[in-house]
Amino acid sequence: MVEATTAELEQRGIANVDLQVMDASAPALPQASFDIVASSLVIFFLPDPAGALVNWLELVAPGGRLGLAQFGAPMGVWKAGDAVV
Repeated sequence: MVEATTAELEQRGIANVDLQVMDASAPALPQASFDIVASSLVIFFLPDPAGALVNWLELVAPGGRLGLAQFGAPMGVWKAGDAVV
């Protein structure tokens, strides 16, 4: 996916994108440095969804937002994650 995206960016002449591969549960990124942290169809694959949410929230700058997209009806495991958010 990273290789395909890199090729697409180069083809389109887009240079202001930084692609990185890292642990989605604990991204090695500066705390409080993002206005938006977005996750689409990821959190339910992680071994500790609530822990990942805590880590993602630490990335959000004051006044920023965390957005999650998932599908299906909420499951019991999400109660811990909902409590964090």
